[in-house]
Amino acid sequence: MIKDIFAFADNVAKNLNTQGGDIFDVSSHFTNVSVDETIDILVERAFNEGWFNKNHGTNLQPTLLTELQKLTVKNHFFHFDGNLCEQVNHS
Repeated sequence: MIKDIFAFADNVAKNLNTQGGDIFDVSSHFTNVSVDETIDILVERAFNEGWFNKNHGTNLQPTLLTELQKLTVKNHFFHFDGNLCEQVNHS
C-alpha cells in the first residue's frame, strides 16, 4: 500500500537507476484519464466472450458492473491540510 503521492515518488526513486540531477514528475500521472471512458473499456473487455462471469462465477450484467466500478472509483474523499476534500473528475 502506498500512503500518498510522496511515498509513491520515494518508492519509484529508490527503484530507478537515475543519473545525478535527473528529475521526474509523478504527481500528474493519470489526471487526464477519463474515468467514465476507462470504466466503459474495462467493462467491455470484462464481458468479452463472457470472461467476467465465467471466471468469477457470477451472472452480472455489464450495466451493474459499470455502476459498481463507478461507486468504487468516483466520489473519493480525503483529508488534506486539515480539510476534508473530494476528488473530482472534470472530464
